[in-house]
Amino acid sequence: MFIKRLVVTCGILAWLAASAWAGTIQDPAAWIDPGGGSPPFNGSAPLDPGAGIIDFYNNTGNLITSITLSTTLNTSLSPADISQFNCGSYFFLDCVITYDSGTGEFTMDFSGVLSDDFSSLVGSNLPDDGGDMGIPPLGHFVFDFFNDNGDSESGNGWIDNPTLFPTDTPELDATSAPEPGTSALLGAGLLALALLSRRNYFSRSSRS
Repeated sequence: MFIKRLVVTCGILAWLAASAWAGTIQDPAAWIDPGGGSPPFNGSAPLDPGAGIIDFYNNTGNLITSITLSTTLNTSLSPADISQFNCGSYFFLDCVITYDSGTGEFTMDFSGVLSDDFSSLVGSNLPDDGGDMGIPPLGHFVFDFFNDNGDSESGNGWIDNPTLFPTDTPELDATSAPEPGTSALLGAGLLALALLSRRNYFSRSSRS
């Protein structure tokens, strides 16, 4: 059975052009919620939405401030078809759907956080007041693909849905990127190192 790949990207995504359709949506569903006792998420991992619930903890060493799910649907779907989807998250304020009817490209972008001060969450198991603040390092989380969040009896719209998907069940790859603050700090450090090396080089050259 051929399985199409679905890509999960953490970070900022460049959205599709003017022909894309965007909105929020009900079934198939994708949720990102707190979890526990889960394997490490080290920046990439294979996911099978047919499993329903997939657990992880954030082992990247960075705060995750957005997660994007993307795949290819059938082309020429209507807004009514796309409105079957639904998404939401404990960790992020927003979930935005984008679909390009010409190419079939489809994304769910989970993003938006309340605060830039996450130091108190590092190493936590996500206390009650940690909602809408991203996924901190070592924080546990789950991907939930049941139609009704957390209810295994509600069915799984990612399985055997030929109206939406060109294959039986999409397979996901999960990848993440550092939060903007971490990236900026890393870039500043590399720049400082380059300048220091350059200064040492010219210092040695002037003495020779």
